[in-house]
Amino acid sequence: LAHNFDPYEQVQGRLRALTANGHPIDKIEMIIIGGTWSFYHPVYQKEFIKECFRVCNNFTANTPETRTNSEAGNIKKGEMSLEELHEINETALCRIIGLSIETRPDYITSHELERLRMLGVTKVEIGVQHLDNDVLRLVKRDMTRESIAKSTEKLRNAGFKVVYHMMPNLPGSDIKKDIEMFKELFNGKQFQPDMLKIYPCMVLDNTELYKTWKEGLHRVYTNEELMRVLASVKKDIPPYVRLIRVIRDLPAEYIKAGSIVSNMRQWLKDDMKKNGWQCKCVRCREIRNEAVYMKDFNLTKIEYETETGKEIFLSYEHKDTQKLAAFLRLRLPVQGNEKVEKVQSGNLSVLRGAALVRELHTYGQLIPVSEEGTQTQHVGLGKRLMQEAELIAREAGYEKVAVISGVGVRDYYRKKLGYELEDTYMVKYL
Repeated sequence: LAHNFDPYEQVQGRLRALTANGHPIDKIEMIIIGGTWSFYHPVYQKEFIKECFRVCNNFTANTPETRTNSEAGNIKKGEMSLEELHEINETALCRIIGLSIETRPDYITSHELERLRMLGVTKVEIGVQHLDNDVLRLVKRDMTRESIAKSTEKLRNAGFKVVYHMMPNLPGSDIKKDIEMFKELFNGKQFQPDMLKIYPCMVLDNTELYKTWKEGLHRVYTNEELMRVLASVKKDIPPYVRLIRVIRDLPAEYIKAGSIVSNMRQWLKDDMKKNGWQCKCVRCREIRNEAVYMKDFNLTKIEYETETGKEIFLSYEHKDTQKLAAFLRLRLPVQGNEKVEKVQSGNLSVLRGAALVRELHTYGQLIPVSEEGTQTQHVGLGKRLMQEAELIAREAGYEKVAVISGVGVRDYYRKKLGYELEDTYMVKYL
């Protein structure tokens, strides 16, 4: 509201705040939130994204003498195409290394996947909420578990990272159903999201749910009941999944019924210590600011199947603590599969015959690109994981590897690993 919904001013304000607080702004993971992105007019979408890249290309906390790209810094609105802004951002001082949007399963078509890649999107968040069709129908979600599974597989076969938004305590569900729902996410080939955001249902004023609750037709979980559900999730979550959020952070005065505990993750940590259990998710195992000594880390591999391909999670984990220093998500789509080929057509035909690197991430202290350090970004773990992925792909009979690279990371794949830009992917022939 402070910026009147202007994307340039919104991003600029955030960059200024980060800089003022001493945060590096050379690598930006940008998340566009606010409902179903795919519903907005395509012209508006493109202009919005152009402004995000333009402000990052223009923004710098350094003096003009330190600029590495003479074109950046004074780009006027509308004077460059999105493709030109992308090209400048590859070497800008403020690079967008990942771009996320939120949408619905029914908007995930082959055409939409092409558009998302044209814009530079690398991660898609889906408002799943529940897997029970009766619950989805009751809360008027206008989707089914079948459409959720179908859209997830399409996204994977185009290389996207997939985030599910899940909502326990919806009308029509209960504790047992919710616990089973989270187990089902990872027990078969249908779903298997890469990341989760959990938003427990809360009753807000002036909503249809508020009326239902007032009439006694909906019962909200107590804090203890919600803890039971969330603890079950964290105990069973696979080590290749990142649990981003476990509670919705809303002002307590807005909540008419539901948990007002905003530090639920801390409650869960206390329960871990008290009862002797651990969460194995990616977020809980990040190395964070610790130094990395290669003798202490092993290369590990986890494989799991989805409907039309195999996922391989490669990671460097500490021998004793299982802390993560780096990981890579490799997808091996079933070659010749009709569903895969339907996705990998048109502007995505570059993916035909390719193994897909959907995510490469190294942890440690966020060090500016130009500085040296002992943390994971500077000991070559990313390069080692890519070499292992290429070896696996070659032995499996794939002719190339395609990376769904963020625009601001293209130069890394080009200069460090020998990849070239084809359409919107970084590609290397084996």
